[in-house]
Amino acid sequence: MQFLITIIIAWVLFSLVVAAIPLRMEVEYRKHADDDRLTMVLRAWPGVWGYKLEVPVIQWNWEDWLPYLRMEAATETSTGQSLTKHEVKVKKVPPLPLGIVTKISGLFKAGLDILRINRWFYRNIRCHRLKWVTEVGLEDAAATGMFIGGLWVLKGWVFANLQRTVKVEFSRPEFEVIPSFAETKLNLGFNCIFAIRAGHIMLMGLRTFWILIKAVVGQRG
Repeated sequence: MQFLITIIIAWVLFSLVVAAIPLRMEVEYRKHADDDRLTMVLRAWPGVWGYKLEVPVIQWNWEDWLPYLRMEAATETSTGQSLTKHEVKVKKVPPLPLGIVTKISGLFKAGLDILRINRWFYRNIRCHRLKWVTEVGLEDAAATGMFIGGLWVLKGWVFANLQRTVKVEFSRPEFEVIPSFAETKLNLGFNCIFAIRAGHIMLMGLRTFWILIKAVVGQRG
């Protein structure tokens, strides 16, 4: 019995130590001409443990990601006459069974609970740095000026949403927009540092798992 109590105490102490470990993640993206580089570094206690992921080249193929949607509507023939009209009768949609409504409401409640946990988790993330430098130039000087104004609006919107989502540890971000009226170019420099304790990640995982278990049990019940 005493041995079991010792094991439990040791496990609790180990869990508390792991939960107190601060995790620090740095994300950096640089684009200069044709050189694109994305670097992500995850550290737990400087000098003790760390992991670095570096992607030297990023190639974006927008045609593979953005769907192309084309819609055509015909209202009249080439001679100006209206097309043939058809009367369509819509039958009354039968009501959903009570069991399905109950299951849908249970899943909806589970989704809301997970969203609340996500908001709690984000509020425990600390942002220590946000640096975003953009050098841009278009063929037309007026278009360059308009684009720069839009960039400032975008950066302000990003920072405002960041303040509402996580804890920002600085008063002003390092934003800079450099216009280039001599040539067409787009260079980017982005760097941000986030920190959170491992205990918050563990607690979020446990709470999410418990919500999913309750939702599954409720569906079967």
